[in-house]
Amino acid sequence: MIKDPFNWIVNMCHRRYSTNWKATREACPNLHPEHRPDGSIEAPKLDFWKRNRGKYLEGHEWDEIVLKYHSIIHLWNNWNREQLESEHPNIMVRFEDLVFNTEHVIEQVCRCAGGTMKETFTYFSEPAKSTPGAAATTAGNWLAEAMVRYGKDSLRTKGFTKSDMQFALQNLNMNMMQRFHYVLPSYEEG
Repeated sequence: MIKDPFNWIVNMCHRRYSTNWKATREACPNLHPEHRPDGSIEAPKLDFWKRNRGKYLEGHEWDEIVLKYHSIIHLWNNWNREQLESEHPNIMVRFEDLVFNTEHVIEQVCRCAGGTMKETFTYFSEPAKSTPGAAATTAGNWLAEAMVRYGKDSLRTKGFTKSDMQFALQNLNMNMMQRFHYVLPSYEEG
C-alpha cells in the first residue's frame, strides 16, 4: 500500500504510529529546520521503530531496531522504494485508488493473485481502525469522510509552511511520485 506523501504526512502529524520527530501539533510536519520549536538549526531527524516488521528481523528485540531518517519525507521515499524493489513478490496499491475505485481495484488485485472476485461486492460500513486517537467516525460515513479527506487538494498540505513545502519538493523522490501518478499539490500559505 502506498499513500500520497502529502496526505500521509498530514495523517502522521495526528497519528505518529512508530515514529518520533521534533514536531508539535501546532508545528507539524516541521520539515525545515528554521521552523523547529526549539530554534535549533540542525536538520530534523526521524526515528522509526520497525515493530510491524519484527517477524523478519530474527534475533533482535523490537525496541533494538531503530532506523534513522533525515526527515519524514525520507522515510516515505525509502519505505516505498524498499517495498517496490523487494525481492519478495508484492503488489503495491495506491490507497487513494482503493478509496475512489474500490471495486475495480479489488477486482484487479484478485485477478493478479489468480483469483476472482465474488459477484456481489460489499462495502464495509465501519472503519478498519478503531485505535485510540483515531478520528471518530460514525458507522457508514467513514467512506464519505475518506473521499473528502483524500479528494480535497487543499487538505493535502494542511499545516505545511512555505519552507515545509519547499523542503518536500526538494527532497521527495519525484521518480516515485511519477511512477504512482501522484501530482504535486497546489499550495497557498495560511
